[in-house]
Amino acid sequence: MTDSRIARFAGILMLATVFSRFLGYVWKALLSAFYFGSASDAFLRANTLPNMLYNVLIGVLLSALFIPFFTRYLVKGEREQLWRLASALFNILFLILLTVSLLGVLFAPTLTSWLNPNSSPEDQALTTQLSQIMFPALVFLGWAGLLTSLLNTFQRFTMPALAVVAFNSALILFIYLFRDLGIQAAAVGWSIAAGAQFLAQLPGLGGVRFHYDWRILSHPDLKRMALLALPLLLSATIDQLSPFFEARLTSYLVEGAFTALRNAGVIVQLPLGIFAMSVTTAIYPTLTGQISRRSFTEAKESIRWAITATALFIIPSTVALIVLATPITRVLFQYGELTTFGTGLASIALALYAPGLFANSTLMILFRAFYAMQDTLTPVLVTMLGLALQIGLYFLLIGPLGLGGLALASSLSSFFNLILMTWFLRRKVGPIGINAIARSCGKMIAAAAIMGAVCWLLDGLLLHVLDVQRVTGRLLEMGALILTGSLLYGLLLYLFKVKEIVPFLERAKVRIAALRRHD
Repeated sequence: MTDSRIARFAGILMLATVFSRFLGYVWKALLSAFYFGSASDAFLRANTLPNMLYNVLIGVLLSALFIPFFTRYLVKGEREQLWRLASALFNILFLILLTVSLLGVLFAPTLTSWLNPNSSPEDQALTTQLSQIMFPALVFLGWAGLLTSLLNTFQRFTMPALAVVAFNSALILFIYLFRDLGIQAAAVGWSIAAGAQFLAQLPGLGGVRFHYDWRILSHPDLKRMALLALPLLLSATIDQLSPFFEARLTSYLVEGAFTALRNAGVIVQLPLGIFAMSVTTAIYPTLTGQISRRSFTEAKESIRWAITATALFIIPSTVALIVLATPITRVLFQYGELTTFGTGLASIALALYAPGLFANSTLMILFRAFYAMQDTLTPVLVTMLGLALQIGLYFLLIGPLGLGGLALASSLSSFFNLILMTWFLRRKVGPIGINAIARSCGKMIAAAAIMGAVCWLLDGLLLHVLDVQRVTGRLLEMGALILTGSLLYGLLLYLFKVKEIVPFLERAKVRIAALRRHD
């Protein structure tokens, strides 16, 4: 697949993901506006384990492990075997997730006591109740994840991205319409939203002519998948342990600390989800095919392109989130029950989360490269070492830095993981062109630094003429900063001759020309 075609897929994904991520922010903002404090903390703690299981069993396992197997049958033209494998996975996944959901409901009180050790009995009971409401949604989330993997194999990315829109839209409606019923309405909405995410992708199966058979429970590839899945599951589980420690440690901080930390996480995940995930998802089927053909030179070119194309957006996002942490948090979350106190907590965490953006976005690409090579042991090793460092830093930094210490620990461990993964990849496939990546990223960093300095000075001026305690003032402040920063950064990239903007500029020219012909 050419760079321009990958850029086209990435562009489509970015548009769909921007909207879905915006809706994801909306429901979290509503949660804070209506319930900030002990109630929002209880919801997020209750959501920790179901969300962890989703990320482990679906978010990582399905997308990273199943796509290479699906792609192999697709490349060979053996669609009947592909359908049999997909059917077996649908059926087995249902049985596994149904069992896990029932166990989650049964042992929810024990899990709550560990996640929320310093809270009142009332808060612990509420957390348990919310957790029991949300656990059954795992079945629909599992099926939705498998559908996403299947459709992505056929390079159909738009419908899976829009399915997340369906999830977030359903949850927004429940939180807003039934807010007077309490935080329980949000938990019910989360479960119903999971069903909406699955149903929204079903029409896509018609386009690939999927033949489902509910009777199939076995396939020759399942044993090999299970063997490959064990280290991958271990890696994903280890990687997801950090939210558990965050949930537990924030129970010893001020009320609302866990919600503030998650709000900062929502903001820092926006560029990762919009830019890094879009490019990674678009490149993964191509990368898998290149490695399957043992075209390692092409594969390394794809990896370099993906890293620099992602950095094109991630680097300015990092600078903006550090320099403008307070106005960004204020305009996104300071409403209703969330006051300037909550904004202050979240902005500190955001400024210390942001430096890890580049490391995390690059790790997404490098992990997929190892998964495409069906090497799941190396990511396990790196993840284990990184988590050990992160947890150690949690306890070391939470004392002097409080909530910010948890965010900084995450950023530092991400760079540690990146160094290890780069070293392992170099040993496996040879040099990947780090010098070329560094040259391109150096220009981006210079452009972003200038942009950040100008925006910081501009924000100081805007605070003298705008009332940021009013919604209109905040929106005007952020609109002026985004417009100025975007135009300045784009101009600097052009002046610095950053070649990675070429595919996106070519795509924009094609769209403009098409619009002119239409007119």
